[in-house]
Amino acid sequence: MSVKSVFNPATFLQTSVTGANSTEIPQLPPADYDFQIVNVPAPKLFEGKDGKEDSIIWKIGCKCLNPPEDGVTYGNMNYDVFLDILPNGALDLSEGKNVNLGRLRAAINQNSAEEEWNPLNMMGQIFVGKVTQKPDKDNPERMYSRIVDVSPKI
Repeated sequence: MSVKSVFNPATFLQTSVTGANSTEIPQLPPADYDFQIVNVPAPKLFEGKDGKEDSIIWKIGCKCLNPPEDGVTYGNMNYDVFLDILPNGALDLSEGKNVNLGRLRAAINQNSAEEEWNPLNMMGQIFVGKVTQKPDKDNPERMYSRIVDVSPKI
């Protein structure tokens, strides 16, 4: 069933509900988990402010395949990659550049110097992701789970 096929904005505005909405997103506890890449969107350009350089951030969507059996439904997470781009707009493949992307490609066995690679090749691939938690910058008591390291699924 598609949400688009059943959602009616006019009906939504006229419908009352009883009950409270969630105020927190369930966060995966720190540990190593198996993840599958489920979304490879286009990277986004963020313009630098206050003299800082522009940055390109790629949020690669990942689904946890073995969450804790605690009755909690955990949403998908992103593996964040900052991209280094050459002046012509191409991906920088030089030493020390795009290291997190290189680690992800290595974890899914796609980091060969001899083979052509396309980002969409990552769809459906499985890797092990190390999850940690980081406090929200505006509310340190609110924690967010992050994938901070990747390795091959053996």
